[in-house]
Amino acid sequence: MFFKFPEFNGRYYLKLIVEETDYNPYREMEMHFLIYFSSSNGELVGGGERIYEDSSRGMKVEHVIHYSGSSKIPIDVSGRIIKRIFGNDTLNAFCKASSKARVSSMVVSFDIPPRCERSDSEIFEGRFSWSVSNKTGTAYLSKNKFYQRPATEFKDEKPSIT
Repeated sequence: MFFKFPEFNGRYYLKLIVEETDYNPYREMEMHFLIYFSSSNGELVGGGERIYEDSSRGMKVEHVIHYSGSSKIPIDVSGRIIKRIFGNDTLNAFCKASSKARVSSMVVSFDIPPRCERSDSEIFEGRFSWSVSNKTGTAYLSKNKFYQRPATEFKDEKPSIT
């Protein structure tokens, strides 16, 4: 079918870079999520977890965390692909993140070029809005893991600022 919905199935990496926020230490923060999607006829479901956080710029001190095991922050994903006959399709996803402190909501949106092949090297750029400290910024979606700086060695327990 010529006008079929693009499919997003399998493992993806989501990278968020905070541009605006009500809490300055979050500014320029970078977060990575590992997400598994399943899509059919424009409907999108999935889940994953936050695996990386770098808030060094906003905090003005080295603060890089690689989440592992029970410290990973789970997210549930649901969404829809809006099919357009002319122009880019749009992937809109609603994410619910459940940290130990609270549950928060995030919306992520990406433009998907027509007849997109979804190659392993392709990176989609979009926007996000997150309820934690009213964060907004740029989002990237890829089949490949994004670069991660080495984790900061904390003397005590790893602090998470979200």
